Amino acid sequence: MNTNQPPAVPKSRPPVSHFVRWPVTPDQLPEHPDFRRIIIQDDDDLPSAADWQLLAEYMSQHPHLGLFVDTTGDGLHDLDFLAEFGWLTDLTVECMSLQSVDGLRHLSNLRRVALGPTKRRVSLEVLTELPELTSVSITDHSRELDVLGQIPGLRSVSLTSAKRDDLEFLAGATQLRSVYLTMGRINDLSALTRLPHLISLDMYRTKVTDLTPIGECTSLVSAWLEGLPVGALPDLGALSDLVVLEVAKLNGLDDLTPIAHAPNLRYLRAQSKTLQPEDFMVLAGHPTLEVIDANLRTDELSYQVNQMLNLDRDATNPYYQRAFKHELAARIRGEQ
Repeated sequence: MNTNQPPAVPKSRPPVSHFVRWPVTPDQLPEHPDFRRIIIQDDDDLPSAADWQLLAEYMSQHPHLGLFVDTTGDGLHDLDFLAEFGWLTDLTVECMSLQSVDGLRHLSNLRRVALGPTKRRVSLEVLTELPELTSVSITDHSRELDVLGQIPGLRSVSLTSAKRDDLEFLAGATQLRSVYLTMGRINDLSALTRLPHLISLDMYRTKVTDLTPIGECTSLVSAWLEGLPVGALPDLGALSDLVVLEVAKLNGLDDLTPIAHAPNLRYLRAQSKTLQPEDFMVLAGHPTLEVIDANLRTDELSYQVNQMLNLDRDATNPYYQRAFKHELAARIRGEQ
């Protein structure tokens, strides 16, 4: 175990986003963009047809750019302006005043879409008409989620504040590789066991009553469970592909034995104010475990775990929090 090597200094990166405000002017649109998406952010100003046309003409010259429309006013009711953006592959819309998202049908090349909450109930049926769609992120819209199972190429889904009794609405999305659930309520996770390509499961502050079905998701490669009201982990002995596991702030977590049964686990992050270093001894001699990041009540207790098990933390030779996550994202997109 190397305890002396300092963490690597991250390299500077170009900005991910570039902000534009109405009215759009040429000086807001750099000739050689080094960003990946444009964010349109406004309070009450309404865009004109000329604004959308100027923005579309610019973005058409840089088709790799995504678009994020973030409005807090009450003027944007539909997405018909997207008729100017037919090449767009990545779109995020945060607009409470929306009354329809049917304008999405103009985007036959759309691969990724994120939709925020709306004041009115909005049908999401149009999502089933987008032939290239692989990634969907939705906040609220709990009653409209049944359409997700009808998107044949769906690989990744992120649901925020979804309140459903179960995940049966995902059962038809058999190509799903990634499921992210946060800030909602899902009583029954059993439908996850019928997703044969599921490799990534993230759950954050989700009300759930039983984690047992996770132990039957045998294709999982990575799982992140944080802020859940249950602490009893399922036996992970059947998850032979599981490489990375992160468990944090699970209510009542006091036994790590189910984790020790994961046959090919390489990285574990465990955050808890109640676990003690000796609770990690069930992991001693694990045949594949390489790195463990324990975040206990104090730093001293946290580092005792590494000393007891003679295992590094990820900061010593960063891989799992960086390169692995990039590799996993590529697998989810189908690039590996």
